Amino acid sequence: MVSQIFMRRRLVVALAMTAGALLAGGGCGTVAPTALPPDAGGAPPGDAPSGCPQHAPSPATLQMTDPLAGEHFGFAIAADHDTVAVGAKDSRRAGPDAAGAVAVFERHDDTWSAGVPIVAADPAVGDNFGFSVALSGDVLAVGAPFSTVAGVQTGAVYLFARAADASWQEVAKLGSPTGGGLDLFGLSVAIDNGRLVVGATAAGDIRQGLVFVYTLDGARPQLEATLQPGDAVSGMRFGSAVAIADSRILIGAPSDSQQAQAAGAAYVFERGTQGWRATAKLVVDDPARADFLGFSLALTQNTAAIGAYTKLNAEGRAVGAVYVFGNYVSGTSDSRWLQQQKIVAADGTSGDAFGISVAMRGGLLAIGATGVDATSTDAGAIYLFRATGGVWQPQAELHAAAPSENAAYGQAVALSDRGFVATGASQTSTTAVLAGSAELQPLPCPAP
Repeated sequence: MVSQIFMRRRLVVALAMTAGALLAGGGCGTVAPTALPPDAGGAPPGDAPSGCPQHAPSPATLQMTDPLAGEHFGFAIAADHDTVAVGAKDSRRAGPDAAGAVAVFERHDDTWSAGVPIVAADPAVGDNFGFSVALSGDVLAVGAPFSTVAGVQTGAVYLFARAADASWQEVAKLGSPTGGGLDLFGLSVAIDNGRLVVGATAAGDIRQGLVFVYTLDGARPQLEATLQPGDAVSGMRFGSAVAIADSRILIGAPSDSQQAQAAGAAYVFERGTQGWRATAKLVVDDPARADFLGFSLALTQNTAAIGAYTKLNAEGRAVGAVYVFGNYVSGTSDSRWLQQQKIVAADGTSGDAFGISVAMRGGLLAIGATGVDATSTDAGAIYLFRATGGVWQPQAELHAAAPSENAAYGQAVALSDRGFVATGASQTSTTAVLAGSAELQPLPCPAP
């Protein structure tokens, strides 16, 4: 519904101040919220404040060449420097229905290249190539969670390398190391510092989900580690979302039911001299049934943002929320994760899906909310927050340049180091029914 109150949508940031448990290295434990400790050193969230964006582009709308109905372009999105990759998981450009496709756009001066489709070399019906995407330098990873490898529908991740002529060449196809059917390998992907992280939410002996870490410094990706929760439960969907920042990996398990049925959780793994080990399980101070905490997440070196897009407000409306955790270190090398804030829309309404997507970079946090009605019914929005004085403060609310009903603007979001936010609207029907679209908007300067 559209009303004046939504046009004046206000955001509040609620600080979690409830005392709770604290993890200090040595193994994996549950981290409940607590007040910031006196020895936290005043470390601000987001790791580093961000000034006025440099080299930011003009606003732009990205679309596939000749958009096709039903391809859901914008379902997944990734940005690195002046390159943006956008997934269209249900595209039939490769031939078979819902085989999927990806388009990569590059900026030259203030002009973006045409989105020439990239497809798998072996497309098949329902592969959903483009369900997830990750981009780092000249490497592109594309998840196809229903793809078949060696005759088994394990799911797959395709790796592409950017050639000298700026084309993208397929260099590898990875299947689930378990070889199990319907592992959903590739449902989530992330790349950082020469490592690829892949989520497979239905893999494992009890279908709890597994996450696989690969090194990318050789001729072919090498499996480095298989990560799983120490308290695994069937159907917890471990690996639904993954993020990596140097030597830390954050993994969502939105159907974890330790606190309440499908309340959700997120797990932190760290790499040391003995390889990767679990160091924390992040939960919140107000868990409730069907929160699905961990459906979306983002990670910088010392800050984790975790979405719970169905979180109920005080009136019992499923408006959504995002929780921010910080890693505070006091004179040791041990990790100490604390809940810093709960971010909500004060006047949100049921179905806003605030937190369905999140991105974080350099003191900025972007939150997608596909059900926001401020411009049109379920048109969607992106909320921007900036780390100021140790607190995430609301900065802006962004909408599509040409809002449309049920567009799902905010389905996916990415922040670039070149001063822009990239947003997917996978249900846009402006050019063709459910063809989808993506938009780029320059980031606003911080308030003086």
